[in-house]
Amino acid sequence: MTSLKILSTHWTDHLGILNLLTIIGFTLGLLVGYSQFNFFLSQLFTFLYSVLIIPFIFGLTYKSDILWLNRYESLGGRISSTINQLSADIKIEDPILFLLLLALLIWFTSFYGGFLLTRTSNPWFPIFISAVTIFVTEFYYQGNNNLYSAFFVFFVLIFITQINFINKYKDWRTKKIPIDQQIGSLTRRASFIFVFLLILFAWNGPNIVSAFHKGSAQQKQVLKLLDDIQNKIAKFTAPIEGTTYVRSEFLGSSIDLGTGTHLSDEIILEISVDQKKPAGSRYYWRARSFDNYMDGEWKSSIDNFKLIEANKEITDLYEYFLFPERKFSIKTRINLGLLYTPPNPQQINRPVKAFFQPLPDNKADYLSMTLEEIIFSGENYEVFSRIPTPTIAQMRESTKDYPLWVTEKYLQIPENLNSRIKNLAESITKEYSTPYDKTLAITNYLRKNIQYQETIITPPVNIDPIEWFLFDYKSGFCNYYATAEVLLLRSIGIPARIVFGYAQGQSQNKEDTLYIIRRTQSHSWPEVFFADIGWVEFEPTTIQPVLNRLPGETVAPISEDTLRKDLTKRDLPLLDGGDKYIPENNFPKADGAEEPEISIKGKTVDSPIPFIFMGLFILYSIYLVYEDTKLPSISSAPIILETIFVKRGWTVPEWIQNWADYAKSSIEQKAFKRIAWSLRLFNQQLPFSYTPAELVDQYKKLFPEMSSKADRFLNEYQRAAYSAHAVNSKLLQHQGNKVFQYAIRKKIDKTLRLNKNYS
Repeated sequence: MTSLKILSTHWTDHLGILNLLTIIGFTLGLLVGYSQFNFFLSQLFTFLYSVLIIPFIFGLTYKSDILWLNRYESLGGRISSTINQLSADIKIEDPILFLLLLALLIWFTSFYGGFLLTRTSNPWFPIFISAVTIFVTEFYYQGNNNLYSAFFVFFVLIFITQINFINKYKDWRTKKIPIDQQIGSLTRRASFIFVFLLILFAWNGPNIVSAFHKGSAQQKQVLKLLDDIQNKIAKFTAPIEGTTYVRSEFLGSSIDLGTGTHLSDEIILEISVDQKKPAGSRYYWRARSFDNYMDGEWKSSIDNFKLIEANKEITDLYEYFLFPERKFSIKTRINLGLLYTPPNPQQINRPVKAFFQPLPDNKADYLSMTLEEIIFSGENYEVFSRIPTPTIAQMRESTKDYPLWVTEKYLQIPENLNSRIKNLAESITKEYSTPYDKTLAITNYLRKNIQYQETIITPPVNIDPIEWFLFDYKSGFCNYYATAEVLLLRSIGIPARIVFGYAQGQSQNKEDTLYIIRRTQSHSWPEVFFADIGWVEFEPTTIQPVLNRLPGETVAPISEDTLRKDLTKRDLPLLDGGDKYIPENNFPKADGAEEPEISIKGKTVDSPIPFIFMGLFILYSIYLVYEDTKLPSISSAPIILETIFVKRGWTVPEWIQNWADYAKSSIEQKAFKRIAWSLRLFNQQLPFSYTPAELVDQYKKLFPEMSSKADRFLNEYQRAAYSAHAVNSKLLQHQGNKVFQYAIRKKIDKTLRLNKNYS
């Protein structure tokens, strides 16, 4: 009931795991409590089960196609990141810590409830903790699901009455107090009626009481205390208050060049690579590319998308060269809804929604990838990518024989763009003949003639921002550098596009296998298309280092005989924008463009489980009433027969009298009667005045070899009959069966010998 009550609040997703933890924890607690392990071993098993089961249950909240190792890494990262945010007094955006604390609370109360129930019959502390939990939930969630709390109280009170009756029953048996056969059924009926009336009154009582104390000083004092507590935990519960989770950044379907902003040193991504960076390359963490420019704003005219399963190899990516492959493990420090990936992703360990441009031969040019489920700060994802390493020689050999899909999308320039831009491009590149040399000339021009400036004034409204940037202001940040290069190249017939994401970041070791990406590395850059090579990055922004390529031939083109490398594990990231990052509210959306909402909350309905429980409980109650009205079972049949004879004034046959006396006997008396039965097998005279010790003496005279066992049996019986010590009923029955079985074997042997002698 406690876990169902929490689930009914819909505070966050995946609360259903609390039900699973309750069932598993209580079952294991019952088994460990029932076992013969001592307290230390029981605690050890509790710890081991907790370490194994709780992470496993949390792992089930991820998509089934995500590898388990990746799930555990993501969980650890999320928890660590949330704890750091909490300690730094930063608003928490990931509910993982809240969910984890609830899971631990539910797990340990369930486990120790089962353990203490079977080991000590006193599970009151776990029940108390559950009661506090369910009523704190009741206080903070003002919904209409207090039926769970009512069920909780009902079951607890019934449980208390039954435990109390069992303990009293044991005490009565120990003290040899006669017990009416119907006392159990009467107790159950009375407890059901009492508890039902009590809850009926209690659930209406608060309304009556509050009517008399509204506005009192005591009430105000309590409410103030509760309000203070609520304010203190408001930050902790922030992630569960909304209907969607907050993403730190977002790139829509359009981006304004903006005026820039001062960026912090906040860490955004921590990236590790399985090998050293390929020579002649630089890492860029792509979020989204755009193809259409107009009046200082970039838009995407491509809206085709498809879903790609986690860890599924992307086989339709166009490739002209078998570039070196690397595995990137990326740990996020912000909530991500769009992935940051290296170029040419081959496989990702998360399910994604990929936007792409269809190409001939069933190939695709991927522009961006959004996540099916948000990645929280602290989680890990993995990407396998082929890193472009084209050489200068290869790019110089590239022709202007561009595919149609490239020229249709990536040569667009505004119709009203001032001719000065094209004239500038022609003057810069007039001495060069190849697309590569022309591109390099424009890149170098921008690096030498434009000053980097993190923020700029608002461009004039009567002039294109790039024209103003190139000829008047001559200062700006990466959005302007990259846009200027794209427009200059397109104006002279070289296809190019702009990409937003993050620059390479700071390398943390000599091997270049570990990178820290900070907010200040937010970046945009141009990509230029080369025939028979593909998209290649260039770096015109002066704050970034010069991008040096290898001079000679190093990579052979892919041929029909080239075998593709098999890919195995995969994982992935999200989004941002600008070299000098432009906040989301500075990214004007295209008219009618919709920002995809990233939410892991869905519609939920009240669980039918409590009503199923209540139905089963009602059926069980009917069964108990039915059992109470039935005649006693076969074990009480002689008592029924004896009662029938007595009520009718008949003489009770001796065999029925003996049978009824035996049925009325206690467990220890029934066990000891086996001594008498053993003696009667050998026609021994047993006066009614014989004490238990005299009966055992008679047995030992008959079977001297059983003297030690008979004495132990007598001691156990006397302990049960004449002392207040606890009785081991199973041991007593076992010893009684042994002495009687021995007598039977001796009787059989004697009979067989007599028959043999007679023959």
